[in-house]
Amino acid sequence: MLDREREPYRRLKGAGRLSRRQLAVLAALYDWRENRARSSDKPRGWILNDKACLAIAQSLPGDRDALQALDALPGAVLRRHSAALLDLVEHVAGLSDDALPGAFPAPLPAAGRQALKELKAQVRERAEQLGVAPEILLPAADLELLVREAAGEAIAEPRRWRGWRSDAVIEPLRRLAA
Repeated sequence: MLDREREPYRRLKGAGRLSRRQLAVLAALYDWRENRARSSDKPRGWILNDKACLAIAQSLPGDRDALQALDALPGAVLRRHSAALLDLVEHVAGLSDDALPGAFPAPLPAAGRQALKELKAQVRERAEQLGVAPEILLPAADLELLVREAAGEAIAEPRRWRGWRSDAVIEPLRRLAA
């Protein structure tokens, strides 16, 4: 798994149902939106909100009419940015398959979901012992990574697993997951 797999567009609700090409459009929209927001010193959501990003990625509009047909796009966004948005979609349409982001992993099987529940309970217990919130010890997505690793899937170990978390949290959870 590449570091790119942990990017913000992957956390958007609904992104997991997109094809790899649609994910690439979503990633391009997020990058474009971020650059526009920085250059204009405006919040990202004022440039293009998440709902609009998802709608464009899902529909892959090929022309202004298709873009205009999306309910999620305000008229001001269409007037200002329709050409740039269509260029992004067209650019991604021309990318080779190996340039596309990886698909979301398949859902965990029943045994994996049970292991995930057990790991969550262990993290809550360890967090209580240390007097911190469980989310500080380990994000929920990392628990799923540990379950997948224990099941034999290759994962990229996040940098946050190093240092104090390695001994205090990760290694005990790995032993439990195994």
